[in-house]
Amino acid sequence: MFDRVSSSRKPLAILAGGYIAKVVAIAAFGYFASTQMYQLHEITEQLYEHPFAVSNAAAELKSDAAQIRIRMLQIAMAKTPGEIDEYAREVESANLDAKQRLAMIKQGFLGDMRQVEEIEQAMQTWETLRTGILLDARNGHPAEARSLVLGPGTALYGRIQERLVYVSTYAHRRAEAFVREANYKADFAANNLLWLTGMIVAMVVLGAVYVFGLFYRHSSTLESEAHTDSLTGLLNRHQFHVLAEHEFRRIERYGGELSVLVLDIDYFKQINDRYGHAAGDVVLRACSDIMRRHVRSSDLICRWGGEEFVVLLPQMDMDGAYEIARRISQYTAAAPVETDGGKIAYTLSGGVAEYNGQADISDLIDLADIALYRAKKGGRNRVAVFTPGLNMPEADSSPDSEQSV
Repeated sequence: MFDRVSSSRKPLAILAGGYIAKVVAIAAFGYFASTQMYQLHEITEQLYEHPFAVSNAAAELKSDAAQIRIRMLQIAMAKTPGEIDEYAREVESANLDAKQRLAMIKQGFLGDMRQVEEIEQAMQTWETLRTGILLDARNGHPAEARSLVLGPGTALYGRIQERLVYVSTYAHRRAEAFVREANYKADFAANNLLWLTGMIVAMVVLGAVYVFGLFYRHSSTLESEAHTDSLTGLLNRHQFHVLAEHEFRRIERYGGELSVLVLDIDYFKQINDRYGHAAGDVVLRACSDIMRRHVRSSDLICRWGGEEFVVLLPQMDMDGAYEIARRISQYTAAAPVETDGGKIAYTLSGGVAEYNGQADISDLIDLADIALYRAKKGGRNRVAVFTPGLNMPEADSSPDSEQSV
């Protein structure tokens, strides 16, 4: 009796033990796989989080410094107070950008910080010198202003450029080393995952499904980031060109209508200057959302650059495109944006052009850009359409070539 009971329970014990072992193996695999995939995710995120940010900032700072020097030469040679004021504003804008680049370098640079400190000191001295140059130019002493620019100004510029070469080179090498290390870690994690999969392939179906789903979601995220603008979620410029050229060639082959809008936020720099770049980002996202709500799913919306957007409207003529642009502009003007700095009211200007045998999509966008120029010149917060004869920026507008919103 005892022997029969023991014999009948033995298969159950083996089955239970096997099931428990299977559950434990799947759990172990799932844990290990998720750990490896999370590590891959972190490595990939770090790899795409601008490891070259410092070297890029150094290169941009070099460009800002060169622009400031050129504008100071123009101030010294300016003939009217208006020219001096215009160049002075451009110098101030470039100087603000330069300070932001320097702050990024100070935050992320891992090399000899004395070089960065010398750059900062030279820039402060250079800023004081620029004040003297501007004062001489405004007081009618162009020779003294030129002497300051070409003498001590050039020396300071040289010191800044020389140290920026060191910062850029060092940061670039560190970034390349980081990329190599990240790739090594990613390969190591992937190999460990493959080894464990081979060991328990018969018991890890659920774990494999989990891993595949996690990897697929991560890959989809990377692909989406490669095709869209990170701030607004709209198409980036490269992907827009790819899709727009496809539409353009289809129209060339089969005929039909095609229109394009170029939209630009009015006085966006003033929004950034007054409320800060974070508030400017909120405005850009809000504006993008309004555009999405007023176009079709088949239309292509792209953040062209800064505060400028391009919308491609397949199978739509000039009148339909103008109506969409007008609605977007109206809704934008009627929807102030809530930010931490307060409520921001803003407007859009737009240009509209229709396909009429242009060679490529860039030519069509150029025509819409000409119309946008006319809308801006006409007072902003309006939409203008391109017609033949509007291609000269100084040409007089006509009722047919420009319509106010």
